Amino acid sequence: MPGSGMAELIFIAAMMVLILVISFAAVFFFMKTYRMEMSEKEKRRKARSAEADKADVIVDGGKGVNGNGAS
Repeated sequence: MPGSGMAELIFIAAMMVLILVISFAAVFFFMKTYRMEMSEKEKRRKARSAEADKADVIVDGGKGVNGNGAS
């Protein structure tokens, strides 16, 4: 059939474009999720650090190791 070679090339090119679009979309959503999880991890780390600092003040009452205000 005349022109079938060109039709096959167009089909293969279209499939390649489709694969690239799907791949780029997957990478985009992966990076978006990764950034969101890393920012949440940083927020949790800061909150945990703030709680630990707060707990230190409560435990020693701010008097330090020797009890005289000097650490």
